[in-house]
Amino acid sequence: MRRLQPAGRQDVALISVGTGGETVSPDPIAWGDEVLGAHLNEAFGQTECYMIVGNSGSVMPVRLGSTGRAMPGQDVAIVDESGVVQNDTGIVAVPRGDSVMFKEYWNDPDASRAEFAGDWMLTGDIARRDDDGYFYYVGCNDDVINAAGYRVGPSEIEDALLSHPEVAAAGLIGLPDAERGQAIQAFIELRDGVRGDDALAQMLQDHVSTRLARHLYPRGVSFIEEMPRTVTGKTRRDVLRARVGDGGGGT
Repeated sequence: MRRLQPAGRQDVALISVGTGGETVSPDPIAWGDEVLGAHLNEAFGQTECYMIVGNSGSVMPVRLGSTGRAMPGQDVAIVDESGVVQNDTGIVAVPRGDSVMFKEYWNDPDASRAEFAGDWMLTGDIARRDDDGYFYYVGCNDDVINAAGYRVGPSEIEDALLSHPEVAAAGLIGLPDAERGQAIQAFIELRDGVRGDDALAQMLQDHVSTRLARHLYPRGVSFIEEMPRTVTGKTRRDVLRARVGDGGGGT
């Protein structure tokens, strides 16, 4: 809808818009407010435990960058891999036996047990929770980059890259690095008519550095023709990792 580039407020009667699957960057949220006249309310859940965190702009303040708070009736915590509750950043977890939780994987008791640590079901997603109960999604546990002692979620850096007018899509992965543990590598799909070169790569690195902490800028920038995505629009970082493993880094 946004690619059609409608000008100004459209004649629609939307009350609310819900989003899921990936963190929504500030730019499309602002577009939703202006063009659709309805705030894009993020929600978080998974097949095994459905809709446990979310925003609702009509009943509570929405904080920029936050996926929202625990849904009514839900107990959602941040824990470590052993199921010990944390005060800040860790794995999003839900108590065993929650009403929206799966019972087990079909004919796979080992996989079912692996989802739990103590009394908590581990979603496998990393988030930060502030003192008011708002969750800030960091990334899937497999996607979190460990760079020079920092646990870096790709979403925040991807959002910063997407705020550049010449970037159509951005995907981040971590590459092995002898000095830093992992180095942040960005894959960029540019807007039509824009040519990727070393000067633009440096410009994008500086763009991130001025908006986020210095250690969050991507050490490597590769330009690709099209960002690999699932049918629901999620960036396929596994494909990006395989691309590097195959020796293909874009142009």
